Amino acid sequence: MSTRAPRGIEAEPRHTGYRAAGERAPSSANDKLAIVALACVGLTLGGAARLGASSGYSWLTSGLLAIGLGGLAAVLGWVRVSAGSFSRSHVLSMTEVWRYPERSRRMFLFGCLVALPVLALHTRFLLGDADSARLVASTLYVQRFGVRYLIETQEVLLPHLVLGPLMTLGGITLVKAFLVLSVIGLAGTVSYITWQASRSAAAALAGVLALLSFGAIDERAMLLPMYASMLAFGFLGSYFMYRGADQSHRPDRIRYAVFAAVCLLLCIESHQVGQLFLIAAPILLIFHRSGHRARTFLRTYGAFALFYLPRAAINLTEGGFSHFFTNRDDYWITQGHLVELQTRFWRLGNDSPLGQYISKSAESIFHIVGWPGILAVVLAVAAFFLERRRILWFGLTFALFFAVIVVGRRLPLYPRYFSQLLVGGAIAAGVAVGALIQRGGLYRVLGALSIVLLGSTAMATLTMQVNAADEREAQVLRGPYPQVAAAVNDDRGVVGARSTYLNFTRPDVLTYGGQFLTRSEFVTFLTWPSDRAVIDIMRNREIGWVIVPQRARRWVYRYHNTWLIPNYGRKVVYPRAVRRSPFFCHVLTEQGAELYKLSPPDDDERVMPNRECPD
Repeated sequence: MSTRAPRGIEAEPRHTGYRAAGERAPSSANDKLAIVALACVGLTLGGAARLGASSGYSWLTSGLLAIGLGGLAAVLGWVRVSAGSFSRSHVLSMTEVWRYPERSRRMFLFGCLVALPVLALHTRFLLGDADSARLVASTLYVQRFGVRYLIETQEVLLPHLVLGPLMTLGGITLVKAFLVLSVIGLAGTVSYITWQASRSAAAALAGVLALLSFGAIDERAMLLPMYASMLAFGFLGSYFMYRGADQSHRPDRIRYAVFAAVCLLLCIESHQVGQLFLIAAPILLIFHRSGHRARTFLRTYGAFALFYLPRAAINLTEGGFSHFFTNRDDYWITQGHLVELQTRFWRLGNDSPLGQYISKSAESIFHIVGWPGILAVVLAVAAFFLERRRILWFGLTFALFFAVIVVGRRLPLYPRYFSQLLVGGAIAAGVAVGALIQRGGLYRVLGALSIVLLGSTAMATLTMQVNAADEREAQVLRGPYPQVAAAVNDDRGVVGARSTYLNFTRPDVLTYGGQFLTRSEFVTFLTWPSDRAVIDIMRNREIGWVIVPQRARRWVYRYHNTWLIPNYGRKVVYPRAVRRSPFFCHVLTEQGAELYKLSPPDDDERVMPNRECPD
C-alpha cells in the first residue's frame, strides 16, 4: 500500500496547534473537496426524497441523483488516486473545514449545503394557495399600472423588487427556485448563529436538521409570501445588534449597527410579520452583559430610522400616522372585514373566551410543530438545563412575549405565524446537542444519537412535503382554473370572486376582486345594481372578463355575504346578473367555474342575445 503523501486530500488531520487555538490552516484543496462532497450528499438526499413522487418531475429527481452520486463517485475516485486508499482518517481530515473553519461565515455555507435536499421541493405552479396567488396578482398590477397601489396599501416592497422581476424573466418556475434558495439561506443563517453560540459544528448541523424537521419551514419553499427571507434577515439583524455590544472599537460598533439596521429593514420589507423583530432585538440586548447596551440600541435604531425614511414617507402619504406601521392598509383591514371573515366564515376562534382560546392553542401545538418536530422541541427545552447562557433566557422571554401577543389578539393558529419560534427553537436545539457532545461520555453518545434522529425526522418531513406538493399541484392541474385561464385571450383584466386562482398557472392574467378595486367599486360589482353601473367600472379599470368560481355557493354567496350583509345590508347577486346580462357572452363552463366576456369597448351598445361569444 502506498505511503506517499496525498496531493488532493490529506490522510491525517493537520496543524494541531491551530486546533488548540481554535484556528486552522489556510484553505486547501482538501477543503474544496470536502465542500463538494457535502454538496453532493445533499443533492443525493434531495433526489432520494423525490423517489416515488410525481413523474412530472422525473427530470428533477434524475438530475439531483445524477449530480449527487456522480459527484460523490468523483470525490472518492480523487481520494483513491491521490492517497492510494480511503480510511477513517481521510473522513476526519475532510471534516476539519467545518470543525475548525477559517472564518465563521463559512458555517453559513455549511448550513446551506446541509439544506440542499430542499431543492426537491421545487415546483412550476402555485399550489392552490390564495396568498401566493394574491401576491402574483399584486406584482403584475404594479408592473402594469405603477407604484401608486403600493403607496395606497403600504404593502411590503421586497416581493415587488425581487419576485416581480423574477416572474417577468422566468415566470412562476424562476420565482419558485428563488423561494427554495431562500429556505436554504435560512438554514445557513441558523447554522451560522448556532455555531457562533456554541462553537460546535455538531451543534450547527443539529440546528439545521431541527429547522428542517418543521414542516411549516419546508413549506415556505413552495409558497410565495417571503417568510424565509423575513426570518433570515430578522435573526441576522438581531444577532448583529447583539454582537455590536461586544465590540471595543468604535468603527466595529458602527459597522455592526449598520449591518443590523439593514437586515431589520429587509426583514420588515419581506413580510409584515417581521415587525416583531423590531421588538425582539431590543429584548435580546437586555440579556447582554455589556455596559454598552443603551448605546448599541441607540446606534442601531438610529441607523434603522435613517434607512426607514423612504418607507416612512410612503406610510405618511396615505393616512398620516393613523396606520403608520401597517403593511396592508386597505379596506379589508381598516373596516374590519378580514376579522369578520376569520370569525364568522372561517370560525378561527378570534372571538372565543380566553380560556377556550388557550385550550385550543394548547391542542394546536402538535399541528404547529408536526410529529417530526417534537424531538427538536424537546431538545430546545433541554437547552435551558444544559447551557446556562443568558441568550437562552432571551428565547424564553421572547416566547412568552409572543404568547401574550397571540393570546391577546386571538391570532389564528396558523403554523406560519409561529415561524419565529420554530427557528429560535431550532437554534436552541442545536445548542443543546452541542452541549451534550462537549460533555463527553454517555452525553456524547446521546448527542450523536440526537443528530441521527434529527436527520431522520428532517428527511421524513422533506418526503412528506414533496408528496404533499405533488398532490396539491395535481389538484390544481385537475381543477377548472388552468382551462379557464387559458381561455382569456386578451390583456384585459378578469374580475370575480377567487379570480386570483387563474394565477395558479398563468402569472400574466391580471385579476381583480378583493384587491385593486375600491370598496365602493367591489360592493357595486358584487351587488350588481345595474349592468351599466358594473360595465362602467369594468371599462374604467380595463376589465373585460367576469369569472364565477367553482363552488359559488360557498366562495361567492356565503363568503361575501358574511361581510356584505352586516355592513351594507345587501347581498351578492353578480353570478345571476352576469348570466342574464345581454352585454356578456358565455365563454366556457369548466367543472362548475364559468367565464364571461364583456363586449369590446368599440361595441358599447352591443347586445348578444344568444349569450354565446362569436368566434
